[in-house]
Amino acid sequence: MVRGEFQLEKTSRLDSPGNIDPVKLQTLRAPMSLEYFHSSGIFSGLTTTFVHQDLIRGGDLGKPRSPKTTQSGIDAFVLLDFSTGFRFPKRRGMFSLEGRNLLDENFYFMDDTYKAAEAVAVRFIPDRSIFVKMTLNF
Repeated sequence: MVRGEFQLEKTSRLDSPGNIDPVKLQTLRAPMSLEYFHSSGIFSGLTTTFVHQDLIRGGDLGKPRSPKTTQSGIDAFVLLDFSTGFRFPKRRGMFSLEGRNLLDENFYFMDDTYKAAEAVAVRFIPDRSIFVKMTLNF
């Protein structure tokens, strides 16, 4: 199965003195996936995601923008993710091996966790991550 998406997210708000939250945040995500599922339970997937983000933090309006100095600016990157695994018979569970950011891209990305009061899982991490996941259903 081949799947593709296009997501554009825009957020803006008024700036105020001492504000360090984003006053303008525009994020474009374009993931493209190739997935394979076999009737024996084996599955595999490869996803590449293009991300382009334009960020202006409070107090940075009118200043030169560079993520390295003000944490405001424009950044674009491509991520490569891979997963493979096995679904147990009768939907008793699943075992998988997943790798995210396999090319070990270094980037600055502002997610929308600043809006939430509770902890939220972050999707894009600027480090290579490889993990094993097992789910059992009784």
